[in-house]
Amino acid sequence: EAEAQAAAEAEAQAAAEAGTATQDEAAAAAAAQAEAERIDRIFSAEGFDYDAVVELIDGSSLPIEQKATARLALEGARNNPVILGGVLTQIRARLGL
Repeated sequence: EAEAQAAAEAEAQAAAEAGTATQDEAAAAAAAQAEAERIDRIFSAEGFDYDAVVELIDGSSLPIEQKATARLALEGARNNPVILGGVLTQIRARLGL
């Protein structure tokens, strides 16, 4: 009987851990979705966020020269809606986003 109880407890523990893992996966998926939506927004002409895009550029693994070029292009397009969309598309592609 003690073995059966121990087995039942172990099974309950495994189920609880599986439930926690599922919750963790769901939370990670929700966070990834929220980040993807944020990226879509800040790289759109309507939701453009200069500081957020610069932060992504600076935190990227791009070589320093490419970071500088991207920041310069972004600064030039910042207040020019005619070219902003194209510049944002190019920067996003370079960042692999």
